[in-house]
Amino acid sequence: MLPDHKIPTMLFVNRQYRFKAPLFLDVMIIRMFASIFILALILLYIQWNLRPICNAIGIYIINSQKTLHTGEVIAFDIKGARAEYVYTWEFGDRQGSSGKQVYHTYHKPGTFLVSVTAGKCRWNKEVMIRPALIPVIPKIAEEIFPVIEGPATTYVGRATRYSNNTPQAKSWLWSLIDQPEAKYTQSNITLVFDNPGEQVLSLIVNNDSNHLVTKRILVLPMRPTAPDIKPVKQVEILPAPVNSPPPKKSFIPITTEEFKYLLSQVANKTRKASDFQPYLCDPSINVIINGNESIDFNSFCHRIYGKRKLQIEQLNLNKDQNGCIREITIINNRKKVLGIF
Repeated sequence: MLPDHKIPTMLFVNRQYRFKAPLFLDVMIIRMFASIFILALILLYIQWNLRPICNAIGIYIINSQKTLHTGEVIAFDIKGARAEYVYTWEFGDRQGSSGKQVYHTYHKPGTFLVSVTAGKCRWNKEVMIRPALIPVIPKIAEEIFPVIEGPATTYVGRATRYSNNTPQAKSWLWSLIDQPEAKYTQSNITLVFDNPGEQVLSLIVNNDSNHLVTKRILVLPMRPTAPDIKPVKQVEILPAPVNSPPPKKSFIPITTEEFKYLLSQVANKTRKASDFQPYLCDPSINVIINGNESIDFNSFCHRIYGKRKLQIEQLNLNKDQNGCIREITIINNRKKVLGIF
């Protein structure tokens, strides 16, 4: 046991310790929570500064021309891009790339949607691609040589005209090789040669001696004057008349029943043999009766004239290629009926 004089001191110490212990623990807890709070603020600040700002970023095209065409390289860039982000591109034609600045070429015309993705942000931009322009190749101007228009052959003493119609021509210089002193400065000239032979005519247009042209002219001796010969009056010879064949007689086609009806009218005295002329090749054609009797058509009509009881069992009309009747065959088994056959 402790001495009695030391007991109060221990109690005091114990009391003091018991009194101060809760206060010490509260300070430690407060410091710990304060540290956690400060650390949370630091992390929040870092995340806030590192967050993607979607509204502050956009797509723009670096190409200076406003119209884009197929086949040309197009440069795309990110406006307001940050180095810590990875940007993924899609060009709308199943092609893609990555990076802050990319390059792409479209091979077909149309409207394409270009998209960029960075984290949770996505930006879109439509681009219109037009067909490639066909370069206009300037035509190389062809060398145009002047043309001397005029005959290549003439005669001594005859005035011969030569001309030039070169477009945009302003000056002309004509000369003959054999007569260099003779110069002509009009677009049209008239020459008269005194001697036969070959002459060479030269021409320079617009003082362009590099395009000098020449024309060879054959000068023939003077043509002799033809004597005055009076024209002989031509006698018109008419061709001999050609005997044309007489026109063919036209015949009216008729059937067997119609012809039989006309014969019955002869028997009734309303028709005559002359009424059959349009159907017969000849008025005197043969009529064969029952195969054993032959008479001409006029006699046949005279025989049946007025015989009202005429009966014909069979009638055959023999026609030619023109349709006229050239022979008639009548068959009747009842011979000499009423004295008709």
